[in-house]
Amino acid sequence: MKKFPFIFFLAVLFSNHIQAKKVSGYIIEVNNDTTKVIFDIPLDSPFGGDPDLERLQWKVKYYDSTKVKKILIPKMVKGIVFTFERRTIKMITCFDNLGVVDGKSSYQREFFFHVISEEKIITLRAYRTLLLEGINGGKGMASFGDFPYVYRKNNGELFFDKTPDVAKYFTDCPDIMKKINNKEYQNDYIAQIVNDYNKVCGK
Repeated sequence: MKKFPFIFFLAVLFSNHIQAKKVSGYIIEVNNDTTKVIFDIPLDSPFGGDPDLERLQWKVKYYDSTKVKKILIPKMVKGIVFTFERRTIKMITCFDNLGVVDGKSSYQREFFFHVISEEKIITLRAYRTLLLEGINGGKGMASFGDFPYVYRKNNGELFFDKTPDVAKYFTDCPDIMKKINNKEYQNDYIAQIVNDYNKVCGK
């Protein structure tokens, strides 16, 4: 039992020294041009692991062509793309009208959202951030609750299944609207309706 505080101390120490990995990628500029850079991608474990996409929602560090290290925040660009262990990861800038990244009022309202599926209606993943008070002053993962994925159509605002009048996003697809009006979709239907919409009317 006496070993617990020491183990906790080590966990706190490592949490404040998360490793990062330099990976190649590019920035999608506001005018849709791309700029190749080397990103300094934080990892989700002090011992390595996967990219810490939760931290990357807020900002990313990179090296420009002169090897100068800079900080990029979402509102400066349209998105970022990088390759991590043969995986291509794309994150695009979105205005967080749903408050899914930072539920509280914040100076930052635009974040990088992880692109899961890029069709007419884009499927995105967000990772809520919580600041924990206490000795470590670190951050903790929050359960994402009922909305692990959010969606965006035609560069519009984000929506999910609890968005009021969510059917308005599908009115240009009569086949889908017919199913909605006939109540053919069950609870938590948004993922299925987006998938059906992209197949039927998303071309």
